[in-house]
Amino acid sequence: MKRLCFVLITFCLLGLESKAQKVLTNSVTQTPVGGALVMDSEGHLLGITKEDGLLTAEMLSVGKIDVVHSAFEPVEFQINGGAEENLEMTPIVSSVSVRGKDKPKADYVKLRGWQRNYQFENKNLTFITEGVVEYFIPINGKGKIKYRTEGLRQLMAKGMTKSYDVTKVNLFERQPLVAKDKKVVSKTADATVWKIMKAGQPFGIQYDMPGGNHSLIEIPDAIAGDTVKFKFFVVKFKFNYISVGQMFTPYREDGKYTMGDLSLSHTFYSVNSSVKKKEVVYNYVEDFYTVEAEYLTKDEAKRQMKIKNSKEAVELLPNVPALSKALMRAKHDFVPSK
Repeated sequence: MKRLCFVLITFCLLGLESKAQKVLTNSVTQTPVGGALVMDSEGHLLGITKEDGLLTAEMLSVGKIDVVHSAFEPVEFQINGGAEENLEMTPIVSSVSVRGKDKPKADYVKLRGWQRNYQFENKNLTFITEGVVEYFIPINGKGKIKYRTEGLRQLMAKGMTKSYDVTKVNLFERQPLVAKDKKVVSKTADATVWKIMKAGQPFGIQYDMPGGNHSLIEIPDAIAGDTVKFKFFVVKFKFNYISVGQMFTPYREDGKYTMGDLSLSHTFYSVNSSVKKKEVVYNYVEDFYTVEAEYLTKDEAKRQMKIKNSKEAVELLPNVPALSKALMRAKHDFVPSK
């Protein structure tokens, strides 16, 4: 009887151990890291963390994982058994100095930074685009964002065709986000927490951290599972849009933020498609790191927007992390996609 009890207890403990959680966390705030790409050591996508930072069974099925998130240093983790564990990631947010704040008639903010977009097809890296992008953003939130590029490199895996490259076409003109409707949730010496509202409903959370000279706006996984289906000619698409948007901005005393203050953004989405009964899952990631910001008058912005895109190669901008080891391995034999 004692032996039977011992066996039952052992099985119970093994069952508990198998359910032990491993969570990606911010090493400074100890909060979960959502929107992180988790890959094996060869760059095959295992999944993307939700806002709870939990690693799924598939992510834990390999011995070593490579984790990428634009707001954190890329890092490799060795998975050690089934013990509960917080896997810490180091944030890389740095403040961005904004020139021309004293211009009384500034109409735009120009953000100069590094754009890094990549695409996975059935969890294999197929396309990657990197280079300098300058965004011209209307301060009042009206009109659309314009951009120009420098040294933008578009690469694709051998055997792919450029017609499937989403990374090159998603540098689109978009409407700026203006965070106006906000309510203070809490306030301490270190941070003020706001709830951002949209159409009377909670839309995101904003953290003002004057000591760190930056602010974080989180638009959580609020519309995950909001699936859109449509048919385009003979191709069926199912969009499962998942956005864990995280915007790091220079801190502002007046508490008013627009996308013109953006210093770092990280968004992603997935698309399921069906062509001739063949199922394909695409995962697309867009990261942008601002290194310079400047207020411009309308005339100044117009003059700069007329400057043509430059194809001359550029070096990685300062304070922008290099590609992770797994992504470097995955793209080592890529060819240009033009």
